[in-house]
Amino acid sequence: MLGLSKNSFSGEFPPALYNMTWLKLLSLSFNNFFGSLKSDFGLALPNFQRLYLAENFFSGSISASLSNASGLLQFDIPFNNFTGNVPTNYGNLNSLWWFNVLNNNLGSGAPADFSFIISLTNCSSLQLLDFAHNQFAGMLPKSITNLSTQLTHLLIDQNRIGGNIPEEITNLVNLTYLGMGSNLLEGKIPTSIGKLSKLEELVLESNQLTGELPDSIGNISRMLHIFVDDNRLQGSIPSSLGNLKYLLHLEFSLNKFTGILPRELMELPSLTDVLNVSSNLLRGPLPLDFGNWSNLVALDFSYNKFSGTIPSTLGKCLALEQLYMQGNSLEGSIPDLSGLKNIQFLDLSSNNLSGKIPTYMEDLPSLLNLNISLNNLEGEYCFILGNITTVVLGVFLFSSEKAEARVRVLPIYNRDANFNRFSSLGIKGTLGYAAPEYGMGYRVSTLGDVYSYGILLLEIFTGRRPTDEMFKDNMDLHRYVKMALPDKIMDIVDHSALLGGSGKDASAESLNEI
Repeated sequence: MLGLSKNSFSGEFPPALYNMTWLKLLSLSFNNFFGSLKSDFGLALPNFQRLYLAENFFSGSISASLSNASGLLQFDIPFNNFTGNVPTNYGNLNSLWWFNVLNNNLGSGAPADFSFIISLTNCSSLQLLDFAHNQFAGMLPKSITNLSTQLTHLLIDQNRIGGNIPEEITNLVNLTYLGMGSNLLEGKIPTSIGKLSKLEELVLESNQLTGELPDSIGNISRMLHIFVDDNRLQGSIPSSLGNLKYLLHLEFSLNKFTGILPRELMELPSLTDVLNVSSNLLRGPLPLDFGNWSNLVALDFSYNKFSGTIPSTLGKCLALEQLYMQGNSLEGSIPDLSGLKNIQFLDLSSNNLSGKIPTYMEDLPSLLNLNISLNNLEGEYCFILGNITTVVLGVFLFSSEKAEARVRVLPIYNRDANFNRFSSLGIKGTLGYAAPEYGMGYRVSTLGDVYSYGILLLEIFTGRRPTDEMFKDNMDLHRYVKMALPDKIMDIVDHSALLGGSGKDASAESLNEI
């Protein structure tokens, strides 16, 4: 056995290794080796059992002579640059249980790409087969359902594989991980999938699957993660999902699901990672009882047709770090969410929310990004970190006549804005904050938002507005700060802001630390 993994070795495959006739295990993973393997690899090393070459720069084809090493157990070469087809003569490797060629450049798009699967059906001990992130194309071969019944992991993600998922996939009775995402699969998800009783992870995202999500999926009691996002699925979200008592992560976004969110989902306290149903056609009020999801980290209801108010029980989701509800028809005021002490990203934009912006939002300690624009909200929001004001967002109702008088800070627009919001309002009240190109009739853009946001930050740290009387002729806030860089920056900083408005003088040392 020779283990050299996780070092900084480089160069071609060491030729002296081919002379080690009794070598059974070789690990060169996580180095900088390059070049190809000799075509007689298996002939030179007939006693070989385990080959680990992950994350190097090996290239060339995979040696067919490996079939001569009849005792081969593990073949692990992910994250390299191997090309060509996988040899089709590995069927005699009766002890092979691990075959991993993830993330190479294997396959050519020809029908012969999948011939190796037929040979691997003779490997009765096979437990893991991973050929994801390659160049395999064509129709998914039905022979894949004839692989060893010992198979626990089957990964074919991120290729160009089309066709249907065969009903006979349930022949693989011991599957715990089925990864078929980011391909060209079409048709329906077979109802027989509910017979894969040991399945824990189902990854079918980014395909062209249609039809309804089968109710039988609720029979897979061990399921932990479901990814069916970015397909063409429709119909209701099955209430049978409520049977999945260990479910941690659910991704249903970018489909055509309709109806209401099943109450049975609310009864799953196991949901602790992500629930994402965004960009569907779901409607109705939001569920009233969010309390069962007290350990959920990320929740995304955005871009549906949800209506009614935001339930105050949402504040019981104490572990939430990301909450997205934008692009619905929610109304009423923003409820008390002060319990969300871990929240980092909060987006309630593009709804019909009204009333004043809650003052508690200024005290959410972890908040990094807030978007409550394009609502009927009134007031300003100021995010405080320590004693230093770091982010200010002005959030206003642009369809209201009151907005112009209230606008002092340009809001950060939703990225879906595709019309000139200044066309009906003018730029009154935003002078000094609006990007110069807006004055020439250019449409609102994210670049303009960045400019406005930058001016806003300069105002915070200098304590001077861009409309200050000192800014005239060719002098503006931006130039004022630029002229002070880098040596005189402390001369223009608003010291009272740095000291939390205490009015106390700061020592030079403390200011430099800040």
